[in-house]
Amino acid sequence: MRDVASTRKPSGNKLTAMMVVRNEAGRYLRQVLDDLTQWVDEIVILDDASEDDTPVVCRSYEKVVRFEQNPSPMFIQHEGKLRAKLWRMVEETGPDWILAIDADEIFEPRIRCEVRDLINQVEYDAIEFRLFDFWGSLTHYRVDGEWDPWQRFVRFIVRYIPGKAYTWPDLPIHAGRWPRECRGPLLSFHSDIRVKHLGWVRLEEHKAKYELYRAREMEARGAPSKHTESIMAPPQDVKLEEWFDSKPLPYPSRFTAGVMAGGSRQTADATAGSPGQMAGRAGGSNGGAPGKPGRRALRRTRRVGVLTTNHFSPDGNRVVYGGAERYGIELTRLLLDMGFEVEWWQAGTGWERELIPGVPVRSIPEGDAQFQTAPRLNHTFHERATGIDYAIYFVTFLAYPQALEKSISISHGIYWDYPTFEATLGGREARYEWRRRLFIALAAVRKIVSVDTATLQWVAATWPGLTQKFEYIPNFVDLGAYQTLPEPQQHERIRVIFPRRLTSVRGVNEAARAAEVLTREYDNVEFHFVGRAHDDVLEKHMVRWASTNDRIFYYWRPPGLMPWTYRNMDIAVIPSKATEGTSLACLEAMGAGCAVIAGHTGGLSDLIIDGYNGLLIKPTVQNLIDALSQLIEDEDQRARLGRAAKEVARAFSLEKWRERWTRVITDIFT
Repeated sequence: MRDVASTRKPSGNKLTAMMVVRNEAGRYLRQVLDDLTQWVDEIVILDDASEDDTPVVCRSYEKVVRFEQNPSPMFIQHEGKLRAKLWRMVEETGPDWILAIDADEIFEPRIRCEVRDLINQVEYDAIEFRLFDFWGSLTHYRVDGEWDPWQRFVRFIVRYIPGKAYTWPDLPIHAGRWPRECRGPLLSFHSDIRVKHLGWVRLEEHKAKYELYRAREMEARGAPSKHTESIMAPPQDVKLEEWFDSKPLPYPSRFTAGVMAGGSRQTADATAGSPGQMAGRAGGSNGGAPGKPGRRALRRTRRVGVLTTNHFSPDGNRVVYGGAERYGIELTRLLLDMGFEVEWWQAGTGWERELIPGVPVRSIPEGDAQFQTAPRLNHTFHERATGIDYAIYFVTFLAYPQALEKSISISHGIYWDYPTFEATLGGREARYEWRRRLFIALAAVRKIVSVDTATLQWVAATWPGLTQKFEYIPNFVDLGAYQTLPEPQQHERIRVIFPRRLTSVRGVNEAARAAEVLTREYDNVEFHFVGRAHDDVLEKHMVRWASTNDRIFYYWRPPGLMPWTYRNMDIAVIPSKATEGTSLACLEAMGAGCAVIAGHTGGLSDLIIDGYNGLLIKPTVQNLIDALSQLIEDEDQRARLGRAAKEVARAFSLEKWRERWTRVITDIFT
């Protein structure tokens, strides 16, 4: 069997859709197949003994490369066996990726332009989407209870591993879309593209479906599920929301642009060193010499344990996309290249995931927070991670109250400059205790890497004796990721990007207000809010808010596609109000040649020289509006700041960052 890393391809991937159908000719089958033929490569269909023209419809589509019809219905007898048969049919076609879709599910049109960017990458092995159950009409979907689409992502697309043994659960009902091996923790991307489920549109069908599912669940489980019972909920308990269409993005996908330009389809991640490639180089034998007869060879590979707060959400179901997380991935790649084994630890409920292939993330059910520290998480980490030789505390306070002898901590910037920080502590005595604990954490490790000079200055003024522990290593930009990109298409509108998480401390409220004002004042400007929120409710509000303005877009991208996104922008706004280091988003925007407007906060002044390679402002709504208006109206200044930003970004290259970190790691861990 080929391992996952060897099957990851940055280009040339084939996407095969698989579908079970029965008596679908008079429903949505043609609509679904018409859509699929525009963005998948092949379609495999298993007909479960249809009695209408469903087979005729299916065979009329050229992309349906495999079609079989059961002589008698299997679904009502054993759904698990039906799904297993379909899976075997798909395997015989040699897919790279498999889309599991039903005959009443339709993706938003955006998928047609963006699907190649989603599958031609080496970062993740599954793609999940929010599924909206339309209820009684084609205009409204259901949101009460377990029907709420904003609280869940459904796995629709999975990378296929040739030679892997896939097995299906022996379930007569609710067997699911995927075999067991595709259901567990996979490196997954949550897409903002939505999927419509039309199976509940016709109210007259609800009772028959309810009775079928209820009878089968009674037979299989002895009781109907809560979800099934909710099908027949009284009208007053059914909550609906109106559907609103998302706008297509105004620039082509990375894949499409590369083909149009005649360039390589290979992604930037593949040229810069992909997670799969890194894991492949780092894997294999420890290479130790054999020991004495009767004794095992000593383990020669050195192991680094990294303690963080949350690379994944505490329940393990949501990847946190942000600069710190990307920093952690690059640091892991460097450690692997240096010959270390790496394992990550964080607060959670006991689950285990992978950061990149071969690098585990283990969760510790200790999520206490005392005076901005996590002593129980720290203690349990040292109790459980007994196999590590060295430790990296990904946030400085995680080294309280103890640290491994050979250890490094990282300061990602001052986080106590937010106005409500004092209130979160609880008074003067609490602030004293916080400072005492922070001092212990800083003193406990051998070396502290600071991403900005603001932290260095604060420590020098507060505890001068600790300054010798600090090493200044600013954040990085992977300039190589831009070298393989084609030139973006010319566009009439000026594009402004807010490439941050949707949090108040990052200035999202100020940026949103500025977008509302400036899209009214200028007809040649559009705004792109590109980043996830910390909760589903805010993402829901952002999607709806953006849908009300033709020139405001909201979406997010995996890290490998962000360079192309920046290249299609003119201005980047980084209006952080607090808790900021040398922002990766700012550096990436600079590397793409965007004119940058940044708040004079934390490490941003290490990156931006006001008036030379960007504008530094106090991040208020009016200041942001004024700075944006200035750049919108002055094309020459926009271009000059963008050129200078691109030049300055060279001082913060990924290569220089790796060199600096290599010296620190070599000094402390050897």
